[in-house]
Amino acid sequence: MKVTPLLGESAITKLADLEVEITFADFIAQTTANTAQLAAVPGGILAKTSVKLVSAELVVPFEDTADAAFNSNILTIGDTGSATRHLTTMQLNKNGTPAYLSHGTGTQQVYTAADTLGFTLASMASKSLSSLKKGVLRAYFKLYDVNNLLP
Repeated sequence: MKVTPLLGESAITKLADLEVEITFADFIAQTTANTAQLAAVPGGILAKTSVKLVSAELVVPFEDTADAAFNSNILTIGDTGSATRHLTTMQLNKNGTPAYLSHGTGTQQVYTAADTLGFTLASMASKSLSSLKKGVLRAYFKLYDVNNLLP
């Protein structure tokens, strides 16, 4: 997982302050079939921060290059309170019907306490995430410091 603050033209173009790039490698520790894996953003969400998913962009579809029957990987983005707070479902697998762009739930979540920002990737029956060989997704978030607005 790569976390990059966006500045200048990049921030303006993406309407975001933060880019989080996840790859298949963030999920290959899960060797149990039909089991999801959580990849949490290092450092999480700071207290008194408002977060909104601007977009999730599938750069390289997720794929087990040796198994075309592995055709479903559903991604959600959320926090401790709800695994789907920012993105309810996005198909990432090349052999399924991949969604190349999503704007998520539109939820502008204010966090009064620090929390986890997590990407959960689900597998399918008889397939494990450890079999994935390809896949890159970039998610763009708008962050607001609400320290001056909250007690």
